[in-house]
Amino acid sequence: MFNPVSSRVNFPQNEEKQLEFWKQNQIFEKSVTNREGKPRFVLYEGPPTANGSPGIHHVLARAYKDIITRYKGDERLLRPAHRRLGYSWFAR
Repeated sequence: MFNPVSSRVNFPQNEEKQLEFWKQNQIFEKSVTNREGKPRFVLYEGPPTANGSPGIHHVLARAYKDIITRYKGDERLLRPAHRRLGYSWFAR
C-alpha cells in the first residue's frame, strides 16, 4: 500500500531539488501574477514593547502576527501580506 521510506533522509539535497523545481517552473513568479489586482492585506504592527520589560505576551503577539501574515499571504484570493511597522502614527 505504501512505498518504503528510508530512514536516511538528506534534507539539504531535498531542499535543493525543491528550489530547482521552483526555479524551473517559476512558482514564485506565478504566485505573484495570479494575485495581481486582488485586495492587499496589511497588518499594522506596533513597537515590540512600549513600556517596561519584554514579557511572554510580546513573544505570543509576534508569533500571532507571523502566523496571520503567513496565512493571509498563502490565501489564493489576496495579494501577499504586507507588514508595516506602526512605531509612529505619522510614518504612514
